[in-house]
Amino acid sequence: MVRLTIEYEGDEKLADVVSHVNVKPLEMMAEIIGKHLCQNKSTL
Repeated sequence: MVRLTIEYEGDEKLADVVSHVNVKPLEMMAEIIGKHLCQNKSTL
């Protein structure tokens, strides 16, 4: 499980859009890193 917090300031009209734009790349990175760590856990 990966937990993170993102704080940003922006236009209230775009709040829903901005949250989706910021989170998706981080979600993808967490998945890739998690898969890598699981595949290589015997070397840790």
